[in-house]
Formats: sequence, C-alpha cells, structure tokens
Amino acid sequence: MENTKLIKLNQWILDPVENHLIKDDNTCIPLEAKHVLLLVFLAETPNNIISREQLMQTVWKNRCVEQKTINAAISRLRKILGGDRDDFIKTHLKRGYSLACKVEYLDRDDLLLVDSLSAKNTRGKKEHSEIAKSKGKADNASPHTAPDVKKRVSATENKTNGQTKKRFSTKPFYKLYSLIATLLLAFVLWQLVKPIKPSSQILTKHDAPDEPLTYLQGRESSPVLSSNKTLLAFTHRPDNSPYSRLVIQNIETKEHSTIKHDKKVVSPYWSPSGDELFYISVEQDNCTVKKVRVSQSLRISPPITVTQCSPYLPHLSSTGIAIDSDLNWLYYTAKDADKPQGVIKRYHLKKHNSEVVTAPQGKYQGDASLRLSPDNSKLAYKRYYDDHSESIMILDLNSGETKSLINNSSLSNSIGWTITGSHVLYIDKKEEILNSINISTGDITALYQFDTNATHPLMHSVTEVLFTLGESSTTNINYLNLGKEKQVASPLITSSFKDHSAAFYNAKNTKRVAFASNRSGNEQIWLKEADQFQQLTHYEDKAYIYELHFSANGEIILFIRNDKLYALNTNTKQIKAIPHPNKTVKNIDWLCHSNDNILTTVLEDGSWHLYQLNIYTQKTKKLANGITSIHSQCANNDSKYYASTTGSKGIYQLTDNWKINDTYHYFPGVDLDYNLDWAIGDDAVYRITRDRREVFKVDFATGQNEKVDIGDTNTLFITIHYNNLLMNDFAPVDTYIGKITIPDLQNRLSN
Repeated sequence: MENTKLIKLNQWILDPVENHLIKDDNTCIPLEAKHVLLLVFLAETPNNIISREQLMQTVWKNRCVEQKTINAAISRLRKILGGDRDDFIKTHLKRGYSLACKVEYLDRDDLLLVDSLSAKNTRGKKEHSEIAKSKGKADNASPHTAPDVKKRVSATENKTNGQTKKRFSTKPFYKLYSLIATLLLAFVLWQLVKPIKPSSQILTKHDAPDEPLTYLQGRESSPVLSSNKTLLAFTHRPDNSPYSRLVIQNIETKEHSTIKHDKKVVSPYWSPSGDELFYISVEQDNCTVKKVRVSQSLRISPPITVTQCSPYLPHLSSTGIAIDSDLNWLYYTAKDADKPQGVIKRYHLKKHNSEVVTAPQGKYQGDASLRLSPDNSKLAYKRYYDDHSESIMILDLNSGETKSLINNSSLSNSIGWTITGSHVLYIDKKEEILNSINISTGDITALYQFDTNATHPLMHSVTEVLFTLGESSTTNINYLNLGKEKQVASPLITSSFKDHSAAFYNAKNTKRVAFASNRSGNEQIWLKEADQFQQLTHYEDKAYIYELHFSANGEIILFIRNDKLYALNTNTKQIKAIPHPNKTVKNIDWLCHSNDNILTTVLEDGSWHLYQLNIYTQKTKKLANGITSIHSQCANNDSKYYASTTGSKGIYQLTDNWKINDTYHYFPGVDLDYNLDWAIGDDAVYRITRDRREVFKVDFATGQNEKVDIGDTNTLFITIHYNNLLMNDFAPVDTYIGKITIPDLQNRLSN
C-alpha cells in the first residue's frame, strides 16, 4: 500500500501519514505510531489471520516483546474504534488476529471530494427546509397575498434547482489556483536568496526512526560506550528477576557477555583508557564501586574493589558515576557523614583519598545524575530539592562556581553532554521531548519528541544519540484490608495499562475507587463504582497525576498534576485549580470530616510549616511550625493527626492545638518527610522501605514493630483509605537501547 493512500474501516478513515483516525463526522483521533503500523498491517491482509510472531516481526521490528504488550496495543485500538470486542479486530484463540471490518483504500483527493459533496448536501438540505417553510406559509396565507408568495417560492425553487444541477463553480477555483501558484513562486524565490538556517521543527519517529541496538528480553537501561565506540555496556534486568546485571555487547556483531559476580549492578561507566569498566555493586545497604577489565573478544576479568560508596541511596547512588580522562578522579553520589542528604564526592584513584564536591546549603534531598563534560572541566548534575522541584546544575571544577541551568519538576533522572560540551541534553517527561540547553546562554532547543518513554541520552557521534526506550512498567493497584487478620494483598484495579494512585471511599452505603490511568492514552482520572468505570478528566497532554484523596462526602477528589493542586467535582466533572503557596505541592490531606478544607505543608524561608487551606475561598491559616508531612485518622466522633517534623526522625502524634506530643513517637530512627512513605491505619502506623520495598508497622496499643505481609506486591509508595492499605504494583516490561540519528543536529544546536 502506498503511504499516500487512506484506509476506510467502516465509519473510520485511517491516515497513516498523519497518524490519526478520521470519523464520519470529521473528528480526528490521534494515534501512536505503533498503533498505526498495527492497523495498516492488519488491513493489508484483511482475510488472513496474523500471528503474534508476524506482528513482532513487522510492527515491533523483530524485537522480543511480551504478550501483554501486544494485548495492550490491541485493547487500546478496540477502545478507540468502539463497538463490540470483535467488530474491528477479531481474536483467533492461540492463532492471532484478523481485521473483521470492511476495508477500502481511498486517494486523498477522494476524501476532499467527499467533504465537498457533504458540505453541499448540507447546504442543499438547509435550503430545501427553508423552501418548505415558505410553501407552508404560502398555503396558509390570505387570498390577497397567496399569488405573490407562491411566485417568490417558485422563483426560489428554480434558483435552488439551478444551483443543485451546477455542482461546482469553476471560477473560484481558477482564482485559488492562481493564488497558490503565486505563493509557490514567491516561496521558491525566497528560498534561493535567504541564508540557510536549521529547521526549528521538532523531529518525531516519523522523521527519524530509532534503531534498536539490544535485543535481550527484560529491562535494558543505562547505556555507556567504550572509548573506541566498539563495546556497549548496559544494565539488564531479566523478567521475573528483582536485580539487574551488567552486560557488555559488541556493537557490530551483537555478541555479549554478562558480569555474574555481583547480585545487583547499577551505573556502568567506561574508563577513558578503554578496557576498564567501572560500576556500582549493591548488596542490601552496602554500595561498592568496582571495576573489571574487558577485552575486545568480551573476556571479562574478576572484579576489583575500587572504593566504598555506602550507604546505598536507592534513587541517588544508582544515577551515575564518572572518571576524568587523566584517570585521577572518580565521581559518585554518596551520603556525607554530617548531612542527611546525598552529595557528590570524588575519590582519587592514585592517592586513595576522597573529598566532597557539592554541599549545598538549605533544604534539599540530594545531588545525583552526574555527568562529566568531554573536556573534564565541568560537572553537570541534578539537584533534588526538598519541595520536590529539580534543577540541572553546572559546577566549574576549575573555579568552583556553581549555577542552575533550569528548574523543572518533570526532568528525566538522567542527563548527557553533547560532543562539543557546549550543551546539556535532558528529557522533559511532561511531553517526552529531548531538549538541549546551552550552558553559556541558557537557551533551550527542542530536538525530538518520543512516542514512548525515553531516558539516558548518550551521544554516540555528532549526529547520533543513544537512549533507553520503552515504557518502564505497567502498574496495577493492590489493596490489603487491615481490619482482617491473615489477609493477603489482592488486586483492586487491573489492566494492561498504568493504573495507579488510587483513592478509596466507603461511606453512606457507597463504595468508590478513583485512580489515575493512561488506559485512554494520556493520564486521566477514572472512577470505579458498582463495577462500572467512568473517565472523569480529558486532558490532552501527558502530565502525571498522583495523590488522589476523596472529600468527606465522596464528591470531591483532591489531586496533584504537574506538581499543581486541583479539586475535581465528580458530579459536574468541573476541575478547579487550587493556588498553593509553594511552587510545587508536597504533602496534602483533607481536614477530618471536611469537604472544603485541606491540610498541606508549606516551605517558607527555608522552614516547613503546616497550613490549613480552603479550596473555595483560598484562605490560609498557619497551624504549626516545623511540620514536613501530615496524615489524618478520622473516626466517627474523633480526629487525630500525625506528622513528621524538621530536625527529628520518625512520626509524632499531634495534640488538639497542633503541637508535637512527645509521648507518641514511632519509627524514631527513620527519615519520613514525604507522606507517601508512611500512612496511618486504625490501629497502627505504617511505613515502606523504598530500597527493599517492604512494609512495616508499629501497633498503637503495644508499640510492637513488625513486618507486614504484602505478598509479591512491588510498590514504592503506600496510602491508607478507610483502613485499606493501597499500593501501586509495578510490573517491569521490556525496554531496549536504541539509536536515533538527527542529521542536522549540530545546526540545530548552533541556531
């Protein structure tokens, strides 16, 4: 089939060039490129059964993908096309799929003609309706006026009939053609005389498709290239394995070897000398930098310990290491003895001493995701602030000067340098766009928009960039009823999409579950009630939604999107933006038994405070100082509140006037300043360990600390609603290392 052809599928018309479906009412529905390829492939053989292997070969370009990946694509297309399950795509058990609808191929001119005739028919019907009304008036008119009215009606009919017979007027088209020709001539002349400038168009997969470089089943990530660009190292987490290993692959032959000495491996980095590969080995809380020697024939030496980087910081230590070209300094993220946050350190490989490189003042979570510039003079890294905002920082290693390039809450965890060292590459996760930022001017250039999740940009050449590509996981929602003994975690919301961040309402004989999901494309809020699902929001961008909370009457859903606070009325579907004192919102909860007042933490002058905020009047009231996170326990006739505080670890109960009650102190040795790290049940306080993903509780009555059995749920955060422990259950899916070529990349960067 020519890519200029359109494909008619019942009431739909598929445009494979523009990647959208056109409905019979001219409504355009955008499609992901993968879904377009799938529909086109099925349409080319409408009477044949297409096996999953054929789909993998043609649509997924011979990549090994899980069955649920194909299931998800088919399910989403069925949802978009509508009708019953097999109206468009029919499933043949254990054989494959076929297109069940009528298929027609159309030229683009046919579509224009159909639109034109449709418009004329509409005008004709309207005129005919007006004539009919005139006739009715004539028939009911008095004898004195009837002849004149009938003459006018007859004249109108003749004129209308004449217009109907004359289907097209050619004169306006001659004028249009002349105008187009003039514009084309002017454009050509302008192109001849204007200076050559790079295109400002953001490229997509249609312009520059990615080339897969790795083919292992499981999660492949964190690519690094040897100095001669012949060997590619990356982390690989096989399916059904909780740990990642290190793989070295020959770029040309695709042969690979695996480092099997360590249980869990992160952050690979090739030595500038070319044959040594450094990496971080993790064993529980122990973090060790090791190295191996790798030959061109992929023979790997036993590992050698370089230095300790303990304790292991799950979301900081695993984001990168670096070594300068003189083989003097090794850079890594670790915890300084005097500070609770992660800082960047460096270890001298010859003198065997270490020193702190970054130590910012104020409230922050840590510095990580470090990348050394090609000339070794600058260090780019990400700074994670206490209010959940993030910055890309540049440290001049010669002068010691530090500056922030950009502050954004939707940055990918990984960044990279261009070949020349003039720009830093990063990915904006809101729209999955690869951007470059000029480190001298701060100018940002949008380069490429992905149709899937992308991380770890790495320059391969002046025109080629490597990435980790593919959705990192699917997510279901599990729950555990804390009021029943010997209960196991059970599914609450399941699908082949990303369902997460559930809120539970159970009162007044009403049970509701609100959750965020991408099952209709972008992230939306969905409501499940009496086994019926309803989409409540219709956002058109990819912003992430989380922290959903029902009001006391179950009608209002509080949520965070783009780090901004919103309230959704489930009856009217109206969404109200709630102004918040902070740039990014952190830690929210409803005031007990309230439908209009919430509790939130606010950062003022470097200190955290607890505020009460009315979502309708926006009036605020400071309740307490030094509160970093808050949770409520709302019984029928009683209300209690628990909080984490600055300068102290663990969780405290608050008094009725919002003071710290030192008598009740839980998990005193643990930093818990984020309210998704802990939660309050009817009888106990709960917390999660992010590194091991285990849940513990302290019983209010006995003070006993014990582990909670959550089965095989793989979660990072917890919430409790109506004494039900809610957890996002992450299931990793296949990712791969891919290469994207942007021929005019240097021109785009210099624009």
